[in-house]
Parts: sequence; structure tokens; C-alpha cells
Amino acid sequence: MAVNSLVRGAAALVILIAASTMAARAAQDRFVVDLASEPSTLDPHTQWNPDSYFVYRNIFDNLLTRDDKGAIVPEIATAWRQVSDTTLEFDIRTDVSFHDGSKLTAEDVVFSIKRIIDPKFGSPQLSQFSKIADATGDGPSKVVIQLKSPYSAILAQLVKLSIVPKHVVEKEGNDKFNLNPIGSGPYKFISWDRGVAVTLARNDAYWGRKGPFPQAVFRAVPNAATRLADVQASAADLARAMNSDQGKQLDDSGRGKRLYALTERSAYLRINPNRPPFATSRFGRPCLTRSTKRALQRGSWVASINRLTRW
Repeated sequence: MAVNSLVRGAAALVILIAASTMAARAAQDRFVVDLASEPSTLDPHTQWNPDSYFVYRNIFDNLLTRDDKGAIVPEIATAWRQVSDTTLEFDIRTDVSFHDGSKLTAEDVVFSIKRIIDPKFGSPQLSQFSKIADATGDGPSKVVIQLKSPYSAILAQLVKLSIVPKHVVEKEGNDKFNLNPIGSGPYKFISWDRGVAVTLARNDAYWGRKGPFPQAVFRAVPNAATRLADVQASAADLARAMNSDQGKQLDDSGRGKRLYALTERSAYLRINPNRPPFATSRFGRPCLTRSTKRALQRGSWVASINRLTRW
């Protein structure tokens, strides 16, 4: 699917797309995406916000990824084994090249892990990988990750780990790398017009599924009404961060449609039983039983729903 290739991992609640995009525009030269804000960085290890991620995820490959059904599947790692409760081994692809033509090896994977878990580097993603104690290479195509303690969610975290080229980052430094990022993904960085747009070009030498469009442009369009108007006028092929009313407006206009994507995030409402009006009823008596309070404090509100509906 074209959208999935261009906004890999996009977990927007509502995505609007021009009605003519999917089929009639398959042969177009440029795919335009309206984002809610400009990316704050294109270095995948120095930020963790949606509008940065939607751009740099097309430039970089991750160690693992998720398929359209949400299952964890290979990307740069072709296979993995849990050697012990705290040791995992990963087989690394040998057919991957960065955009500068250099080969991606286990050394780049190890460098990427060590870079992001280094407290001095100050990555906003550090908390997601803080259970990793160390990473080492075992030849050009095997990586061993040591955990500080058993951690069942480690694979779910590694789907977020982008692989950067060690030789480029060490030579250019972090600031220059952010201005001219080099990855191994399906699109290559071309230019960044600050406050306006980031332009990417298809990586025709990509090892995996090729990008569907020769060029992709990610524009910063803070006003939601403008993003909606862009889609309706076919000035943009895709827009994100629209509310349900705007989505319905687009559907009703017949000039576009809403698309929904899976997300790893869960949203929920947690009731605090220790604060009014839930702590006591209007008659001054306890509103919740002790067992219900304990369940709510543990976050187990679903188990207590029957009791809550009898208030």
C-alpha cells in the first residue's frame, strides 16, 4: 500500500487522503504529505515525536518492525534467538547498503544501540532502551544484546530502533548528521527547507520493497483547516492529525476519505477513587467498596465495571 510505504509506522488517529490518490496517482512523480508541524530533527536517535518520526522512518530502517497486523517481523535483523533470560542474538542482513553506498553491518547496529543507551548522548528515547546493558558484534552479521535484567517487552522496543551508519556519524558529528541524514531506508534525504518542507527521493537501490513514488514531500501545515482544504483541492495527497468532524466533512465532500492505521498506544480513562466526587456519594457515604477501590488503584477498572454501574 502506497501510504504504508511513505509513512511507515504512522499511528495517526485520523489520516485524510485525496480521493484520487491511491489508483489514479500511482504514476505521479511526487507524493505530498501535510504534517501538523515541522520535524524537530531528522536524526532518529535525538527525538521521539510523530512529525519527526513520519519523515525519518522513511530514511532509516529499524532493527525490527511490525507488519500491517501489528506482528513483530524482521527488518535489518532477519532472525533472533533468546539465548538466556538476559541475552538475545540477532542475525543481520548482509544485502543492505546505506544511501552513500557503504554496506550496513553488525558494527552499525552495535553503534546505534550504544549511541542511544549512552546517558551522555541524552536521547529522548533512552527510557525505551534503558534495560539494555550492552551490545556486541559477533562477526559482520550477528549482534548480541545483553539486558540488565529479564525484560519481556524488549522486542517491542527494538521495533523503534533505527540503524545509523557509524562511519558517517563519527566523521560528521551529530549536528551535521541531522542536517544531512544518511540511512538505508526506501527514501533518501534531498533537502530540508526549514519551516516549509522536507523532500525525499526514492532509493532505487533499496534492498526491500521499493517506494511507490519517485519523490515525497513532507510539508509543515500547522492549521488543520488548511490541511483539510489542501486534501480537498488535491494540493496534498495525505494529511494527518485531523479530528473526526473534519474527517466526516471530507467524506461528505466526496473529495477524499479517511484512513485508519494501527497504533501501539492505548488510551484509557482512570478514575481516582480517593478524590471527590468518587470518594463519597452525595449522601456522605463511601461511594466505592474497599475491593473496588483496590481494583481501581491497580488500574483494574474493567473488572469493577459492574459495581461501578450500580452507583
